[in-house]
Amino acid sequence: MKTKKIVIAVLTCVLLSGIVPLPVNAASSTYKQYNAYTSKGIKIGAYRIKWHYKTGLYSIKGKKKVKIAGTNSNAVVLSNKKKLYYSVKKGKKYYIYSSKMNGKNKKRIAKGKLLYSDSYINLEYGYGNKVYFVTELDPGTLKVVNVKTKKIKRLAKNVTSTTRSGNYLYLDPYSGDAYGGQPLRFLSTKNDKVKTISKCANYTVRGKTLYYSNYKKTLKKGFLVDVIRCKRNGSKKRYLAKNIKVICTWNISSKGMNYMDQNYTEKYYKFK
Repeated sequence: MKTKKIVIAVLTCVLLSGIVPLPVNAASSTYKQYNAYTSKGIKIGAYRIKWHYKTGLYSIKGKKKVKIAGTNSNAVVLSNKKKLYYSVKKGKKYYIYSSKMNGKNKKRIAKGKLLYSDSYINLEYGYGNKVYFVTELDPGTLKVVNVKTKKIKRLAKNVTSTTRSGNYLYLDPYSGDAYGGQPLRFLSTKNDKVKTISKCANYTVRGKTLYYSNYKKTLKKGFLVDVIRCKRNGSKKRYLAKNIKVICTWNISSKGMNYMDQNYTEKYYKFK
């Protein structure tokens, strides 16, 4: 019973976790993620991109509305305000396309197979000639496709989504595995090499600084953690707190963190 309570609490903390990515200027080589499933669509540059499960994906500018893809497309798209990337599913097959913001000049840049007809594909980030995406779900696989060569490379398993900060992508695992900690992994979009910083209860990126709580030991109730700050690639570590007994932690900063104590009470821990 206690174990179930801890698992539920940890999952709750995962949902409460605050990720604060580094603001990045909209450079032509950077393709940010947008969710177009809103009532009015999402504004991207001079266009408004809208998706609905009954009608599909549309591009809107003024009174002109152009259909880009059908209902088998995904609401999540990538864009640099001049170009659009979007995905489509057909049974167990997936396709990734690029087009202008008005839907013209459509090109297929990737295709592949999924395990099941109801499997998942989500575009995460685009940089230069590379598009990062996740297939399957709980857990999924992070992949990257080279837009020019159309070659797809598998980068990491057990990835449900990613969190970006600058040229770094942090690989967020399946939340159902949160009990007992997860490896804190990241990759640089410059070389696509996945590195593990540590096992952790939670992490927060603020500007060019990474904060995380590191699992040391599983207790009868919760965990014993150290809280660390470092550069985004895990270098130059500095301890902010040691041997803290928690169920989970979230929203870590240079001043303190939110945590749930062993009595399942939410509290704030101020660093000395």
